[in-house]
Amino acid sequence: MSVLKRIRGVSYGIAMICAVPAMAQTESEPTPPPSPQAPPSCEADAYRSFDFWVGEWEVRTPQRQLAGTNSIQPINNGCALLERYSQGGNPAGQSYNFYDHVRGTWTQLWLSRGVIIRMEGPAIEEGTLTLDGTITYANQDAPRPFRGRWMARDDGSVLQEFWERDPETGEWGNWFTGIYTRTD
Repeated sequence: MSVLKRIRGVSYGIAMICAVPAMAQTESEPTPPPSPQAPPSCEADAYRSFDFWVGEWEVRTPQRQLAGTNSIQPINNGCALLERYSQGGNPAGQSYNFYDHVRGTWTQLWLSRGVIIRMEGPAIEEGTLTLDGTITYANQDAPRPFRGRWMARDDGSVLQEFWERDPETGEWGNWFTGIYTRTD
């Protein structure tokens, strides 16, 4: 056997010996999955446009009668608000409120015994939020148009107004008006 053939054989053997550990390592250690992206932050100003409603509240009618109490707290790292409304110390309903940055709208989903309210709309001006949607009653066949407005007032209170459209007349009627006064 010529010297050249022996050198080639040795070179091939060395190459194989060096390659085997690399191949074994590739087969026994799976490629780690890509690290998940961190969830997007909810720090933009649009996410804060409903913060005037955050807190502990006493809710009264325009005639100053106690309607209930309300707790509105940020949840999901400030990406949403959770409302818990009580009447006479008993839970009466709750809502989830969140800003959708893709659509540029706020959404409220209210749930209580026999009533579901779905509304959405943009934060048009600072300190005021108006949402349009529907109210669905458990004992009716179809949802009705519904509108809500929250306005921060100079004295620190919040005026909340809801209207429902009558399906027969098409007229909007007051459904609820509440004046929120801080208790915290």
